[in-house]
Amino acid sequence: MTTIDEKAEELLEAIYTTLEDEALEPGAAVSLGRLGEERDQVDQLVQAGLAAQPAPEAVQLTGSGQEAATNIIRRHRLAERLVVDVLDLHGEEMEPYACRMEHLVHPGLEERICTLLGHPRVCPHDKPIPPGPCCKEDRHEVGPVVVRLPDLHPGQHGTIAYLHSEDQAKLSKLLAMGVLPGAEIELQRRIPTFVFRVGFSQFAVDEEVAGSVYVRVEG
Repeated sequence: MTTIDEKAEELLEAIYTTLEDEALEPGAAVSLGRLGEERDQVDQLVQAGLAAQPAPEAVQLTGSGQEAATNIIRRHRLAERLVVDVLDLHGEEMEPYACRMEHLVHPGLEERICTLLGHPRVCPHDKPIPPGPCCKEDRHEVGPVVVRLPDLHPGQHGTIAYLHSEDQAKLSKLLAMGVLPGAEIELQRRIPTFVFRVGFSQFAVDEEVAGSVYVRVEG
């Protein structure tokens, strides 16, 4: 499937929610005027085989488009739950973080976040979260211990359990780095700053920022 950009993903999301709000069938056509999206995003979806245009001013999801939209909605609503339940952000504070995290969460990581949250069925707006394989299998992971990142020894690794800080700027900095619950993390150095690895990226932060990261230690 052709790669689409974030704006095109948002259009998929908008089509899905319009169909959901109006209780329409997945393959129903939606007026472009109601979606408020630019024409080039529609063209991206059509070229990627995710949407079709039964009329010049209408768009409908294909089977693969419905699947892609469902996955995007699942990531977004899990991100909302994560922001509310773990980061304790609510109302207008919640949505910007959830939107940012939605694009950072990749397949595999979303399953770990879902398991961490206990397979939630609805988002904070009481809309259904599409279930994933982990929900059907009812996976449960129990970590042996959760410690702050500064408490790890160099070379020690684990899974990020949650983030906690009273300083929203610190949380924003970590989120921008892709430091998310469910991601693998390794402490590489403690002095003169805390250096850690998440995925293929390496970051250096002070002890106060590092102390906002809580890690479920492996082994």
